[in-house]
Amino acid sequence: MMRRLSLLAACLAATLLVGAPAFADCVPSEFPDGWLLEQEHKGGHTVDRHVSKSEAWLIDRLKRDRKIPAASSFPDRVTARQVIGLALAPDENDLDEWARTARAGEVAEIRMAFEQPIGRIVVRGKAVGEPAFGLRLFVRALGDGNCFLLTAYPTHGG
Repeated sequence: MMRRLSLLAACLAATLLVGAPAFADCVPSEFPDGWLLEQEHKGGHTVDRHVSKSEAWLIDRLKRDRKIPAASSFPDRVTARQVIGLALAPDENDLDEWARTARAGEVAEIRMAFEQPIGRIVVRGKAVGEPAFGLRLFVRALGDGNCFLLTAYPTHGG
């Protein structure tokens, strides 16, 4: 399991926040059914671009967006929510600390590898998709101690 986050920034924030007022948590302790849709309303696009997309849709997305090297999708919202929760949970406190001092628009990235496929990925230049065993996600700070899931998508590995 691999995770990457600026823990130095989170530790620095924790040191500076002694005695600071409490803020809302950036990352929830639980991820209820409607959580992903809430993230979409805050500006995220995980469901819109990376959930329940067919292989044909992914291939078409690669044709439409020449900048991306691959397109991927979780099979359904339940799978997406579960793997995103698994990736965020170990860094929940660090992300909360980061969000308390992060400026609006700053982004934290987390990657995680799984033993079983979590979705499908189509790589530019390939005619068919393949199983995806990794997750890449981005959390964007709102500048007030809060954040939202900007996007999350399956990758080849962590």
